[in-house]
Amino acid sequence: MARVFGSGPAEVRPNMTPMVDVVFLLIVFFVLVAQITSAERLRMALPEVEPGQSVDAPRDKRMIVNVLPLDDGAGVRVGTRSFDETDDGLADLSEAIAIALARDENLRVLVRAPRWASYERVHRIMKACAAGGSPALDLIVQPIEGGADG
Repeated sequence: MARVFGSGPAEVRPNMTPMVDVVFLLIVFFVLVAQITSAERLRMALPEVEPGQSVDAPRDKRMIVNVLPLDDGAGVRVGTRSFDETDDGLADLSEAIAIALARDENLRVLVRAPRWASYERVHRIMKACAAGGSPALDLIVQPIEGGADG
């Protein structure tokens, strides 16, 4: 039996505040994850290879070095951090790779470059990665659609 208070019977209502707090935290989490993922995956046309001539890139313990297209201002991006293609910028890239490798020696460095990027640009960036202590570098490519028959 409900007790009667000043103006009428007492009502039992659920407290929605904790649920609203959890929903807002989930929204913030998914927004941050989406930004981190999009920072790694810049849109660019990658070099193409025949199916079977490449291996799948590791999903964990990796650092993706994106060579930015010239129309995006050129340079290099690792996650959300950008580096110039000057000698100082490439030295900073080497230092960032060295720091990341000091934290995790099993880290693999993957280089993503647009297919029209000059070899000279990509080579300078790969040298900077090697100077940071990366034991091996992998280039990210995509298989040719339609296979060998094209």
